Amino acid sequence: GNWCDVAGGRERMRVVLVALGTRGDVQPLLALGQGLAAAGYGVRVATHEPFRALVERVGLGFAPVRFDTREFLMGDAGQE
Repeated sequence: GNWCDVAGGRERMRVVLVALGTRGDVQPLLALGQGLAAAGYGVRVATHEPFRALVERVGLGFAPVRFDTREFLMGDAGQE
């Protein structure tokens, strides 16, 4: 899915789905994103770089999240 498609002379509604965490957090949003794309929405998934290929493989746009959730959770702030 192209993020900025124009269909029939009108720009598509755009949605950003955000998934922070593991593949188990990302996978359900991919199914939701595919459904939204099939309904005519432009969909981008914002998640961690290791999931880029997974997102792009299902035809959705990718936006990198630079925050490392695992590092935060394992650090002092995440243990409080």
